Amino acid sequence: CLSIETFKDGMDFYFPDRGKAGRFISFLEDVVPMKVKASKKLIGTDDKSNVSNYKYTNLVEIAGVCKDDLLFLPKKLARSIG
Repeated sequence: CLSIETFKDGMDFYFPDRGKAGRFISFLEDVVPMKVKASKKLIGTDDKSNVSNYKYTNLVEIAGVCKDDLLFLPKKLARSIG
């Protein structure tokens, strides 16, 4: 992770490439209940060399869990955490 910014309602993580961001999201999926939304935005193109630059964004919403909440977990995750 290159940097982390914290806000009142969340955090932003910045990664040097998509692969590292994907591994972080994969780790989070194994640990907490969450939803992921991926998007990409065209930043610029070079018509001469036929190269396009994109900005990739992954929005991760982690479920807020309280002490007495009832959760439904996939069998694999439930077994791994006991």
